[in-house]
Amino acid sequence: MAGFSAAYSVGESLVQYLRNIYPATLRADHPCRFELAKSADFAEADSFTENTISLFLYRMSIAQYLHPAGSGRKNPPTARALPLDLHYMVTVWSDSKHTEQMLMAWVMAQLHWNPNLDASTLMQVGGWRNDESIQISPTNITQEDLCRIWDVMEPTYRLSTTYVARVVHIDAPPADDAPNVIATRFEHAQMQGEDA
Repeated sequence: MAGFSAAYSVGESLVQYLRNIYPATLRADHPCRFELAKSADFAEADSFTENTISLFLYRMSIAQYLHPAGSGRKNPPTARALPLDLHYMVTVWSDSKHTEQMLMAWVMAQLHWNPNLDASTLMQVGGWRNDESIQISPTNITQEDLCRIWDVMEPTYRLSTTYVARVVHIDAPPADDAPNVIATRFEHAQMQGEDA
């Protein structure tokens, strides 16, 4: 059962996946950190002082269009499951123009060639079922909307792009964990003037 830590699990899994496949040939000339960022990191000037690829969850939304075939499960989710889309901003932090652009091209290529996180790559803290997978795809956010995200943060704009991870199903707890139903008893009262 995917639990409330599923969103965190997706971000950490994606960062760990990129970290693990970053090739030694690039690592030698362009050493790089891979970090799951939080909002406060953007306000701290020394958060990204070396080559870094950050993944920032800037929005969570309820998935509006669900197709059972694309749900990532062999068995469709229950009606009580909360379907979430996770919206990420990928940012490259580097003082080198070459490194900045090369790293972004590399990340985009990896997510294009390998757009799914499955049971072998999803961290178990999310409580995933063996048949669950998450699809990563680029979003159609405009440059204006992307700049608006940066407008509310302290650092100046850095080379960024956005992706959405879908669909993360947060399952309802088992019935045994649900609160008890409070029974209400209604009694029929006779109206004045009615026969007894």
